[in-house]
Amino acid sequence: MKPLNTIRKFASLRNAIVLLLVGLIFIGIGGYVLVKSPHRGSEETTATIVRLEEEYDEAEDITSYHPYVDYEINGTAYQDVPLSGYSSGMKVGDEIQVYYDPAAPTELYASGDALLPILILIVGLAAAIFGVISLKKAAGQSTATDEYNQVSLEDIDPARQKEILDSLEPSHTYYFHFQKKFPRQGYDMEDEFKSIVYQANLKKFTLFKPFIFEFVNHRTHISTTRSISHGVAKSVGFGTSENGSFAIPVDNHFEIDGVNNWKYLASHGFGVEYHRKKLGFDFDVFHYGVKVATIETMGTAIFDDDKSGEGNFLKRLPANGLYRVTCRESDLDMVFMTCFSLARAFFTEN
Repeated sequence: MKPLNTIRKFASLRNAIVLLLVGLIFIGIGGYVLVKSPHRGSEETTATIVRLEEEYDEAEDITSYHPYVDYEINGTAYQDVPLSGYSSGMKVGDEIQVYYDPAAPTELYASGDALLPILILIVGLAAAIFGVISLKKAAGQSTATDEYNQVSLEDIDPARQKEILDSLEPSHTYYFHFQKKFPRQGYDMEDEFKSIVYQANLKKFTLFKPFIFEFVNHRTHISTTRSISHGVAKSVGFGTSENGSFAIPVDNHFEIDGVNNWKYLASHGFGVEYHRKKLGFDFDVFHYGVKVATIETMGTAIFDDDKSGEGNFLKRLPANGLYRVTCRESDLDMVFMTCFSLARAFFTEN
């Protein structure tokens, strides 16, 4: 029995720690700048920009501007005093707020400069808070993952298995169906908003040689080309594979890159069990003994956006290759391949 992959756990902890450290660094920088700021102990007054001195740096090909202002402090007028700090919105004649040192009234600073250390502190504080929250959340995931890894999965109650998995990543509902185009050799999987999340597109159709399919995960934007053989049907009954992982029509099969499709799934730790319904079947998908997905057979009513077909008995009849799937996004690759295997294996029975 293999343990759950813990990459997600360590990535969450790492990101939380990095965010917390970045926040603390910003708080330190902001505090230092604020303590060393020339604005400490300074006073504010109104000044008028009287000129902008232009300076061109030929080596860097940069033009900079230095403002000069007139202002008055306690009845004493100061004229054409250089101001430390320039903003692109400044122009001659503007009245602006400036800070000055009472002990040295000609040392001026733009009021906007005083906000910089405060902004740095705010950003640092926000990052630190989010870091702490993320750290607590990651620690909660760590507890669930530790329990999952330390105990044999077969010894964990199924309800607790689902609780642990849901704490790591929520499940979503998807709809797997054949592509609505002739000859219906390709398959799509959509989310609840009708957005395609996964596809198996037929790239090459042949009568005797294997088909060529392109499998596209639209969530990760990764595509893989695979050779898919024609199906082989030896019976229409359900059976169990040699390793006991499947309770499915294993005699009906095809090959994925030269490997029996059921053995291909088993080699990745995936197994399937079926449940009979009044009409059709439902399937439970397991990964190393833990249930990770459910696949429900559906009727063509799933194509009706307005749900007009829900009251039509014929449209509600389960059809080959039409499934409602519940799984986690991280399991999409193998769950889609399971749906693909079920659809094409059953297709050989017709």
